[in-house]
Amino acid sequence: MSNRNKLLFAFLFWLLPVHLILAQENAIVVNDDLYTISLKAGIEEMEKQWGYIDDSIDGERIRTDYKNIIVQRDRFITGDLPSVLGNSRIQYLNHDQLIERFKKLKKEFSSLVIQPAEIEGARVKVTVTVYWISYKKGMLQFDLSDWSTAYFRFDCEKRKFVLEKVELGGI
Repeated sequence: MSNRNKLLFAFLFWLLPVHLILAQENAIVVNDDLYTISLKAGIEEMEKQWGYIDDSIDGERIRTDYKNIIVQRDRFITGDLPSVLGNSRIQYLNHDQLIERFKKLKKEFSSLVIQPAEIEGARVKVTVTVYWISYKKGMLQFDLSDWSTAYFRFDCEKRKFVLEKVELGGI
């Protein structure tokens, strides 16, 4: 990454708006940031385009439920993300919890990973990748499945990032 891109990246994230909304008794934190928007938009688009598909491969896997989705925990990216986005409940699991879940289910299940934001020209993009999780030979396995990529542009008048589009891809 060139010095110019590093400076632009630092400047753009300095301007990121973060709004915290605290609910009454069960404090729910909602971040109005690129990762929250990317995750929500990605889940919604995946459900719209792929929700009808039975990806369980004749019961060998747990079918993806976009209303109850698992996201791999990352202390830098997912640390303050909400557990409810739109119609979806999000469960953030670390590696040990993913292993525990696989051992309990004894079947592969899908899990999302939010990739670090990238600068692409004048836009910022955030990719949410879907992996099939399994645990074999004492190792957590991640099989790449598909992804959503959210593209943002900076709106100078509104002084915030605006979601431009969401694209889906897969193997």
